[in-house]
Amino acid sequence: MKVHVVGAGPGDPELITVKGLRLIAEADIVVLDRLVPKELGGEKSVPISSLQDPVRFMAVNAREGRKVVWLKNGDPSVFGRLLEVCAELSQWGVQCEVVPGVSSAIAVPELFGIPLTLPGVHSFTVLTAVKRGREALSSKEIPRCGTLVILMGLGVIGHLKRELLKVRDPDEGVAVLSWSGESRMEAVGNLRDLDRLSSGFKPPAVIVVGEGVKKRVPFAVEEPSLNERSCLRANSVMGD
Repeated sequence: MKVHVVGAGPGDPELITVKGLRLIAEADIVVLDRLVPKELGGEKSVPISSLQDPVRFMAVNAREGRKVVWLKNGDPSVFGRLLEVCAELSQWGVQCEVVPGVSSAIAVPELFGIPLTLPGVHSFTVLTAVKRGREALSSKEIPRCGTLVILMGLGVIGHLKRELLKVRDPDEGVAVLSWSGESRMEAVGNLRDLDRLSSGFKPPAVIVVGEGVKKRVPFAVEEPSLNERSCLRANSVMGD
């Protein structure tokens, strides 16, 4: 008995893995996390928001012989409660089989042409701006060098800006990015303007801080048509 925990990728249905698609096709039930495109699960979809106890629902169905897939946004191991959920399922005698996905922390900056590492920048750090219990990120946890990729930052943007400016250059490049199969939105500027740049965004969004923001890769994925595109450009010019 097992539940397949499958990473659905960063929001574009075409960015899920081949194995993930095969398991969905073979599944009897596909539990969708809140941010997963509904079209991935099709008629087998059960939104997790409709379940009072998602782990119990998946465990009971797996024990009754049904093939259960839990589709997680991005990659299940990145702020996806993977350890906790698999531990709960094991108490039901149900195993977890994990299928990695493309994390939005890596995919979204790349899709906008922002490299996370480049000559002279040898590391990147993925952070969540809000931890369990609504405790916000502290400057003590923020590296002073390398690229930063920050998730779940919009709700605490003022606090986040203050903490970042304690350890990072106010003229450092920052990008606020949102990507899904239907719309793309970006605001690019300097760290000192982070709160203004984030205005108009709704969760989820990825915030990138670092040299790569100012050294965009001269390529792009296939551009959407104008009626599909939502793109916000900051009034501030990089380097001002």
